[in-house]
Amino acid sequence: MCIRDRDKVVSAEDTEIIKKSGILVIDCSWNKFEGLHLPTILNPRKLPYVIAVNPVNYGVPYKLTDAEAIAATLYITGFENEAETVLSKFKWGLNFLDMNRESLDLFKECKNSREVEKKEFEFLRAREEEARTKKNRYEMPPSSSEEEAEEEEEEEEEDEEEEPVEEKEDKANKEK
Repeated sequence: MCIRDRDKVVSAEDTEIIKKSGILVIDCSWNKFEGLHLPTILNPRKLPYVIAVNPVNYGVPYKLTDAEAIAATLYITGFENEAETVLSKFKWGLNFLDMNRESLDLFKECKNSREVEKKEFEFLRAREEEARTKKNRYEMPPSSSEEEAEEEEEEEEEDEEEEPVEEKEDKANKEK
């Protein structure tokens, strides 16, 4: 079962558990989950970084529908065809795999939870660096109003430098 506040992340080491016991899904709001009285869950897991593509939470990491969570779990544990089958029932379903394929493939190659967490950290760090690079690459030139303001400041500074010292003193005395 995938529970977001658990310590252990879904990984390939869970394949045999899924073959033997399946995947448990409880369809309820996360807000209500804490109040549920559940039987002891033997193998609770959380999912690593994946992005929702469902119409309600499109583009939001971790805010998955049950189908997306099941598909991510299946994919990471080596059941790619089954993941596609689950998602094929929704118009947007296969887009989930397209959007997350890079990260899901990374996580699928990991032997255990610890490796998944390491890859997740590296993946997120690389995305952050990529975003910073793109932002810097697309810095816009100053607008004409910014350029005009800078030119006016420079002209004022030049005018002040050109005034004789006596005139500056006269202005200062008049202002007093």
